[in-house]
Amino acid sequence: MASMAHYNLAAGIRFRKTLTSKLSAVQTSNMANSRHLSNLVVTNNVHSPIPKLTFPQLSLATKRQLSVAAKNKEDRWKLRCGGSAPGCTSDTDILIRRFFCAINTSDEQLLEDVLSYDCELKDFIFQIAFDGEQSIIQFLRKVMKAMGDTIRFEIDNVQGEDGSDAATASLHLEWENQEIPFTRFCTHFQFKDYGENYLIRKITRVTKPNDVDFMLTLLKAASTTFDMFPDQARNLLSKMNE
Repeated sequence: MASMAHYNLAAGIRFRKTLTSKLSAVQTSNMANSRHLSNLVVTNNVHSPIPKLTFPQLSLATKRQLSVAAKNKEDRWKLRCGGSAPGCTSDTDILIRRFFCAINTSDEQLLEDVLSYDCELKDFIFQIAFDGEQSIIQFLRKVMKAMGDTIRFEIDNVQGEDGSDAATASLHLEWENQEIPFTRFCTHFQFKDYGENYLIRKITRVTKPNDVDFMLTLLKAASTTFDMFPDQARNLLSKMNE
């Protein structure tokens, strides 16, 4: 009986050792496989090249076309604003032309670019004055709205004053590229250097001897037009007085 118990105990010990040995073998195999997979991932990450984004290179002909297009755009802008007009050789000339270009095209950003923050505008004919860039732009906004899309300022000449930061522009109004009679006038400009920017400091509507004649002619034209088209005149005045 004791022999049988001893035999069973020995068999149990051998079974336990065998089971432990097999479990250890399985764990060792799993660890080896895990390290192998890890090495594969690391190896792939280290040695595999990272894809790079590539963009097509522009040909020399394409670059030239883009350069010409940009130059043409700049030339059209200059022509539109009078920057390339004959005799436009000074900063004062360019600033004056850009100023009236801004009004013709209702470009308030361009107005801000050419006017100084402390700019002044005075008109001795209509007895109006504005101080400060934003005050002037607010007034010019009304002028641009009244002009509409067909009336524009056209510069006849810009005359600089030697030895001073000043110039006078002679101009007139046009409707669909046709001069409007009795609209010729002069505007005097003063400029100032603000460090990195050379800007318009003062704008003055210059009094001319025929200004009174112009106002009388304009009054006569208005009365004649109203008499010729009374119904349209009443509707127009009614809308203007709303």
